[in-house]
Amino acid sequence: MQFKKETIKNYRNSDLDISIERCQHYILSDNRKIVGHFYCGSDNSIGVLNDTYLVINKLRTYSFNRQYEVRNVHNNAIVGDIAISDFTFSKSLQVSLDIIHQEAYTWKVMESVSEWSIFSVFSRFYGRLFNETEDIVIHWNYKSEQPYKHRRDEIPIEGDLQMTNPSNHFLLFAGLFLAERQFQRYPVD
Repeated sequence: MQFKKETIKNYRNSDLDISIERCQHYILSDNRKIVGHFYCGSDNSIGVLNDTYLVINKLRTYSFNRQYEVRNVHNNAIVGDIAISDFTFSKSLQVSLDIIHQEAYTWKVMESVSEWSIFSVFSRFYGRLFNETEDIVIHWNYKSEQPYKHRRDEIPIEGDLQMTNPSNHFLLFAGLFLAERQFQRYPVD
């Protein structure tokens, strides 16, 4: 599966009573066919793939820690929770991700490189969300000769998503959510 990060958008779905202002928009495709979308805002995010609608809502913030709930929109059930701490000295955010009926997941950033100059911008990322039975790998490699065309947190990256279990949409959207949070925290190493 591939993804393409588009420009900032507003997301509204009146049927689901969901509205997210100024969110990052990811288009998900498989063999060049659009199969889903992910909208990531500062407090809330929503992933749409086939008939799956998954919402990630911020519950609270304590100094360097943020807590989120992961909710299945179809039955309004909370299916997991995410805790993120910015207080870390490694490249990876410190993450606790629990999805119901799954082993706990680990978030690891293997590579995160960004370079900005007056002539070009370059960003390469390789992150993995995994447990003992499944994982998702998120990878992008971006280069532009127009460094002032986009803000640092809005560059239109394109990349690949590799999953051992492609039917786990919860893992897919949690992985994209963490990659975006990682990118927003460390747009430049």
